[in-house]
Amino acid sequence: RLSSQNAIKSLGLSTAWDLEDMVNFCKTKRACPYFLSRGLKEDADLIICPYNYLVDPMVRDAMQISLKGHIVILDEAHNIEDSAREAASQSITQDSILKAIKDIESLMEQN
Repeated sequence: RLSSQNAIKSLGLSTAWDLEDMVNFCKTKRACPYFLSRGLKEDADLIICPYNYLVDPMVRDAMQISLKGHIVILDEAHNIEDSAREAASQSITQDSILKAIKDIESLMEQN
């Protein structure tokens, strides 16, 4: 199982790599690049990711990212406000509301 940088180095990928390197490497080892990258972040000195990984609490929790004790550098920081606003906003359709009302009415009839 590939879950550490040492395991990867022992299989021949010893320098810094980008996404394409990781995908190609995982294809040859029949491994999943997504889960490999998640495991590698624990030992990483530097992680580069999109804004939503940091500002959206649901994404941050899903990716198990803790900002405590870490330095965050934002590139193109003028876009962070829009990203934060998008992460904090919710939208609901009229169809969803009508379905919810129908479900509630059905539950009320059963009780």
